[in-house]
Order: sequence, then structure tokens, then C-alpha cells
Amino acid sequence: MFKRILSTMVIGLSLMLNQACAADGFQEGVHYQTLSKPVVTSDSSKVEVLELFWYGCPPRVVLFVILQVATIILLIIIMKTTTIIVMNIKMVIIIQDQ
Repeated sequence: MFKRILSTMVIGLSLMLNQACAADGFQEGVHYQTLSKPVVTSDSSKVEVLELFWYGCPPRVVLFVILQVATIILLIIIMKTTTIIVMNIKMVIIIQDQ
């Protein structure tokens, strides 16, 4: 089961890295447009990004899903471990009472 979880996480991370590396292929006029009138910023020598949001950001969606699955798996492992520990404690108490 651990190997399956690990392989899922590795595949997810590789997909995220693939999307991040694909950003190098953007071309002006195809993927973005240069503004004819530059936006006024507080310092003209620096690039200023005020806000950027994109609904279709694949790496964030993949990362969110991976984190959710990892959290659920971790909770299941903790619950099973806790159940085993409680059962062992009950057996020790029963043995000591005899």
C-alpha cells in the first residue's frame, strides 16, 4: 500500500513539474499580448505585478488533490495504529487482572 501511495505522489509531482517546464514555450501574440500603453507603476525600473489569478492552474489542482489524498491516507493510518494500540492495552489489562 505504501508503494502505491508513493508512486501516486511521484506521478503527481512529475505532472506538476511538466506543467511548470511548459511555461518556456510562450510566444508573444500567441499566448500573451504586449500592452501598447504601459501601465503606470510606482517605480518604472521594476516590473510590478499587482494580482494574478487563473482558474485553470493545473499544478495547483494536482497539488491540492495530492495533499487531500495524503491527508486521508495519513488519517486512516493513524486510526488503524490507534486501534491496534488500544487493543494491546486492553489485552495487557486483562492479563494483569488474571
